[in-house]
Amino acid sequence: MTATRRCREALGVVALLLLAACSGATKSPPEPSASLRSEQPPGFDVTFQWIPTPDFDLMSAEGTFVRAYVESHELARDGQSTSWGYPGFVAAATPDIDKNLEWQSSQIEFMGTMFYRFLARQSTGTATTITLCRYGYASSTGDWSFGTRPDTNPHPPWGVRSWGSRPVVLTVDTEGRPPPSEQSGSRRSPSINVFGDWAATAFDFVPRDPDRSDTDDFARCEADLTGIPPLPALEHTYQDHPIAPLPPSPGWPGAGL
Repeated sequence: MTATRRCREALGVVALLLLAACSGATKSPPEPSASLRSEQPPGFDVTFQWIPTPDFDLMSAEGTFVRAYVESHELARDGQSTSWGYPGFVAAATPDIDKNLEWQSSQIEFMGTMFYRFLARQSTGTATTITLCRYGYASSTGDWSFGTRPDTNPHPPWGVRSWGSRPVVLTVDTEGRPPPSEQSGSRRSPSINVFGDWAATAFDFVPRDPDRSDTDDFARCEADLTGIPPLPALEHTYQDHPIAPLPPSPGWPGAGL
């Protein structure tokens, strides 16, 4: 092999190494996977537990839609944006969803668990109206609109309380491709669109009567607490540590959050 040929081959190897180095230096970093992106609004660490009942199949297409819609609405309400809902939430949401979130949003940062249980169903054609009972507890470092912190210095940083049961009404148009069934797992949220072609036409927190007396739905939600674990007191209490959220149930397929 001549000296000239050896020189050319050496230059070729150097050129390849430089090209590889330059390619590596300019390569864009990979996009983070969906599992690494934040799935809940900042300061919001909540799980959802659905209490099984004989009249509401959590593993049915109906159960999938109701769970996904209610959980999405809760997250969107706290984050003040429909973008916090699950994949497909915007298309499945009520036409007035933005206005609904605007007056419902509370801007409370907290961790806790929300419990939902089926109360009643009424169907007409492709429209189904489902009434649910809503319960829950939360820990927060921010002052809520009720209760004041103790006058101790330093005072316990975490305020803890539960809230009383409240009926929630969701009306669903069940025309078209149904949502998938058998949705359960350790994840807090689904990674795919589980709404199918169904869409919500109304979603409301039932208000109390002006004189604060119980409506029938309020009374029924408060009378039967079967399946609801013991909750903190309704009055705000303070402690050094928050109460951790419970695991989601029945949760969504895939690896845990």
